Amino acid sequence: MVSIHELRINRLADFQTFYDKYKKVMNFYIVCYSDSESVKRVFSSHGFTMPVLLDNKEEFINKHNSWLPSMLITDQSGIIRYNSTAFIDIQSLDDYMDKMLENNDEDLPEILKNPFHYKQAAPPELNIGDVVTNERFYDFEGNYITINYADKPTILLFWAGFNGQDALDRTLPVIQEVYQNRGSTANFYTVNFTDGSERAKGILDSYNITVPSLRDSYPTVTIKYTYALSTFVIIDKNGVIRFRPKKN
Repeated sequence: MVSIHELRINRLADFQTFYDKYKKVMNFYIVCYSDSESVKRVFSSHGFTMPVLLDNKEEFINKHNSWLPSMLITDQSGIIRYNSTAFIDIQSLDDYMDKMLENNDEDLPEILKNPFHYKQAAPPELNIGDVVTNERFYDFEGNYITINYADKPTILLFWAGFNGQDALDRTLPVIQEVYQNRGSTANFYTVNFTDGSERAKGILDSYNITVPSLRDSYPTVTIKYTYALSTFVIIDKNGVIRFRPKKN
């Protein structure tokens, strides 16, 4: 089982090749807690045929995953043999599977992690005083939304469903109150990543949030602006970052 949020497309393509090779002799599942429509859109557009299970209640992820994306491998007796990152070398996974099929569970090869050819540079980190350009997000229906930072100040609240209730209690009601009092003088957005649309909507509804809400599906924007979640980022009307969290 490979548990993912938004796994990079070339990594999914690698797993599709692995699945095609071994599907007659193993059970293989992609476990997602994205919404079903997003999964269908990604899989249909790239021709992926791997079976998908949705974990929208996060029962599987909370029980088995130490990080995302991760891979869980069990043997024929249901014993967990591997539970770690899914960013692994596919050839080493092939070697591992071949050995498992020999019923030689005592001499399984190591699954190599973080292959050098798969590493991708992180987007540039932005700091206080930097001028930002327009950013593209998704709305909860999957449409692209572009934020224009040049017309008036912008307040962004980056958050995720895995944030503890204390963190959400300290941030979601705050942006809602300021939005209600000053909504015409600035752009206000909550920006979620990791959660499917329905789950994110449910959390926002539980706080009676009416602030415009967006998603950062691959979180290319989130990791430029934040070190931790949930947190605020404030950008002035000239597109200059005036507040963002600092590294601990």
